[in-house]
Amino acid sequence: DNYASILYLNDDLEGGETSFGKQKVEPREGRLIIFEGGKIKHGVSKVKKGLRYTLPAWYNYYTPNEQRPSSWWHTK
Repeated sequence: DNYASILYLNDDLEGGETSFGKQKVEPREGRLIIFEGGKIKHGVSKVKKGLRYTLPAWYNYYTPNEQRPSSWWHTK
């Protein structure tokens, strides 16, 4: 399973909403949204005024016996 999160660090801007189809999430300082990043199509509207600061993160869950992909920074 793949998940993503976005933590909004400011809300002194116009625009910059995160959209999930027709649903929009307004930037609010301290707001955290978590969703299935690999399954749910999402986007960000244009910032009209100010700057948009966020802290995005991505999470992968593997069962104990599941094969994990090799790390991207690992070289052979």
